[in-house]
Amino acid sequence: MKELIDDLAHLGRHETPPQAAAMFTRTNPRAVANAEYRELLESEGWRVLRSHVSQLQRFAQSFGGPIERAAATAYGDALTELTGTSIR
Repeated sequence: MKELIDDLAHLGRHETPPQAAAMFTRTNPRAVANAEYRELLESEGWRVLRSHVSQLQRFAQSFGGPIERAAATAYGDALTELTGTSIR
């Protein structure tokens, strides 16, 4: 995927690849695989966000409906990490 993003950079007006980052979702916080996959992605040049979304029923059951106070979740943390701006 990263190669595809880099290859398409010339299509944009800035002629540089767009910023891209990976975010782990639906993770088990105790799983060793999280660190292993993070290390693998980082070794391949990916920016991996520190925030991650654990497998929560709150999100799993929200299809089609609003998530209350989403900024107070890992999604809000990811937004802050990407933009440097917190949303309340």
